[in-house]
Amino acid sequence: MRTIRFVCGALWFFSSRLFAQHYLDFSVYKSMKDLAPELPGARLHSGLAPAGYELWEKGQLRMPAEGLFLTADLRERGKNDRAILLDVPAGENTAVYILIAGEEGGSWSRLFLQRLREDTQMRWNAERKALEIPSAEGIPVSSSATMTWAPGEAPRGTYGYKFDVKRFAYVRWDGRARRFEYISAVEASFHPWLMRTNLESYGDLSPDELTGVHIRVIRLHPPGESSSLFLFSPGYAPNPDFFEIFRRPHRRGDSRDQNNRTLALSVSQLREVILALRGLASRQALWERTANNRGMELSVALLRVDEDPHHCEVLLTGPEARSLESVVERITGRRNPFGPAAELIH
Repeated sequence: MRTIRFVCGALWFFSSRLFAQHYLDFSVYKSMKDLAPELPGARLHSGLAPAGYELWEKGQLRMPAEGLFLTADLRERGKNDRAILLDVPAGENTAVYILIAGEEGGSWSRLFLQRLREDTQMRWNAERKALEIPSAEGIPVSSSATMTWAPGEAPRGTYGYKFDVKRFAYVRWDGRARRFEYISAVEASFHPWLMRTNLESYGDLSPDELTGVHIRVIRLHPPGESSSLFLFSPGYAPNPDFFEIFRRPHRRGDSRDQNNRTLALSVSQLREVILALRGLASRQALWERTANNRGMELSVALLRVDEDPHHCEVLLTGPEARSLESVVERITGRRNPFGPAAELIH
């Protein structure tokens, strides 16, 4: 009997915790709303009718919390904060706000209040350590299929593709500034806080997955006169839009960097280049480097193309760059594939 009672008690405890995660209590909603007295008429971003709020307050209605309210360790201090989305009348329209609160000494106080440009729900991304607010519109990405042939040769071609890259607004804690920051999906022209992945993961991709990998090689010196080279598999034609995130701030929008050389590799050749890069990474502390470190000559950026792109960037010194270049030269048969360090490619 004790065992049965223990099991039943345990099931009740865990189900209660699960219940609390799935539904928002009216008293919690009211306490959060009271932290923003400058927003009269604020209501939960739920579309619930006034009669519904009366039922909710009386405990006769359960309000799902998903996408509207959450608790998470937003400041990475081992203690949960709260975040809620509120609707506020704005003339004939409705403005959406995000409110974040933290608890100290048993009481909750406001940490962040921001009007959003996005009219949607939110979610916590533990990997990015950020609140994601998906935009209703994505970034259209497409490339036409190609086919080439010559007398006596088998036809060669690339696949076409078309999809929307997900677009997000973000709210994330800035540990140095000790405050939350918000970047709207409009201000983030491509994909803010793009998910960084370890170089190791690229070497373990299947052949089908490798067809979605692009590599961009950029000379860092002399400043403003970098050579650029795309390496890509036949599965996808190179699309420069994917590499906007890798443009250095002083060269963003530089017309001289619009014409890039491209080199198509087979899937096995692409894997060999990645394994060569992994070999360099296994011997050097590449992960701690930045473009400001002295002696950095080459940026090798890998981007895996899908609806939620992932990237990895490795910075190489002169000797490391020449080592990688010799591998690419051996694989492709092209001399000096990355171009002279002082040459501007047109």
